[in-house]
Parts: sequence; structure tokens; C-alpha cells
Amino acid sequence: MDEQFVSIGKVAKMLGMRIDGLRKWEREGCLIPVRTVTNHRRYRVADLRALMHEDAPDVARDTRCPLYARVSTKKQQDAGNLDHLC
Repeated sequence: MDEQFVSIGKVAKMLGMRIDGLRKWEREGCLIPVRTVTNHRRYRVADLRALMHEDAPDVARDTRCPLYARVSTKKQQDAGNLDHLC
């Protein structure tokens, strides 16, 4: 069975996020692409479905959404640091 692969641009559109975010996930080990001979990123459709919980209908879908919060002080910024989450 042939695996299906998707480019980084298509994945960004599918997930509603920026390409930079996908590259960050790669650095953090959250979503690892396959590299083509010409070194382009390709993501497995199966991995994306698992990320979006499409392969497990009995599991509730992830309901996280991006949040913008402006902080005024360094102390507030440190308290709201969520970079450890993928």
C-alpha cells in the first residue's frame, strides 16, 4: 500500500497555521516530516490524521485553539510562557 504525503504548505492550510509553526514542531519532535531527494518536507497523511484524531472516532477531537494575549511586563510574560506545549 502506497503512503500518501502532503507538502508543508498544504499541511499549514489544513491545520490553519503558519509554516513556521510546523517547522517549530519539527524542531521539537512533535511532527516529523519525510525529506525528498531535493530536501523538501513531506508529511504523512496518516500522521496528520492521528494528530487531528481522525483515525480514532471514539476519541474527542482536540479543541485547542490559538490564543493571543498581550503582556505588559516581563513577569507576566514569564508566567504565560506556553512554549513547552506542542
